[in-house]
Amino acid sequence: MSQQCFYLETKKLHVPALREHAFTEKPDTGWEGHFWCCLTGAEFGPDDQVVNLIECSNCERGCFKE
Repeated sequence: MSQQCFYLETKKLHVPALREHAFTEKPDTGWEGHFWCCLTGAEFGPDDQVVNLIECSNCERGCFKE
């Protein structure tokens, strides 16, 4: 998987024991709820698209920051 967006946030980043593996799980249906965008504070980015590991690893997305 490619690099995720700088603005992608997950609860696991706030749990020291889980931080290292926060972005390594295999995405599947329903997994989107674990992520939010730091720019919007919501599960949708500034481009009104869903926030998840797959979509927020697309460097062509307008709001993506490496």
